[in-house]
Amino acid sequence: MNKDDILAKSRAENAARYMDERERDLRLREDSAAFGFGLLLGLVLFTVKVLRGQNASDILALVTGMSAAGFFYRLIKAKSRKKFDICWASLCTLMTLFFLYRFFVGAP
Repeated sequence: MNKDDILAKSRAENAARYMDERERDLRLREDSAAFGFGLLLGLVLFTVKVLRGQNASDILALVTGMSAAGFFYRLIKAKSRKKFDICWASLCTLMTLFFLYRFFVGAP
C-alpha cells in the first residue's frame, strides 16, 4: 500500500465517525473548557448568592448534575466499572436530587 491508499482508507474509516483524530482532540478540549468554565461560573454565582443571603440550591443542583452526567457518561459510553466512578455517579446524583428538592420546596 502506498501513502495515498493509506490516507484514503483512513479518511473512509473516519468519515463513518464524522471526525478525524484532530477534530476529536479539539472537541475534547472544547468540552473540557466549557465544563471548567461552567464550574467556575457556578462557583461565582454560588458565592454571590451566599453573600446576599439567598438560597443557592439551584446552583448546587446544576453543578452536581453536571458532575453526575459526566460520571454516568463514563460508566455507559466508556463501559467503566471502576468503583470510583460508580461511587461518585451515585453520590452526585443523590446530591443533585437533594438540592433540587431544597430548591423546589424553598428551604433556606
